[in-house]
Amino acid sequence: MSAPTKADVGKRILAAVVDGFISHGILQILFSIIPGVGNAVAYFISVIPSLVEDNVMGPGKSIGRKAMNQSLVMADGSPASHQQALMRNGVNVGLAIVTLGFIGFVDLGLVLFGDGRRVSDRLIGTVVVDDPG
Repeated sequence: MSAPTKADVGKRILAAVVDGFISHGILQILFSIIPGVGNAVAYFISVIPSLVEDNVMGPGKSIGRKAMNQSLVMADGSPASHQQALMRNGVNVGLAIVTLGFIGFVDLGLVLFGDGRRVSDRLIGTVVVDDPG
């Protein structure tokens, strides 16, 4: 397989916005149903959508990516598995914690001005691409 090309940045940002609204909406509903949730519990609960979002619509497919016709694939163009998507998002969450969120600025620069691969993509060997057709 040939190496995939960088996904459309505008569509990728829209996909992230859609996924963010869904994740935060779910959390707001949970927090309104479960009063008195402590900060540690709230933080733990808040990372769960981030970990699993790329598998909601199939391997490498979040709801936002499905809406924007994009997928997470391996750097060689082969499909990403559920496990690879989960590992990528686990690395994202871990890096966000370790860098106190600074990694988001690095990732944004790589997506906007680089080859479109976030730090976690480079570590796991994945890339977000536009779906054919």
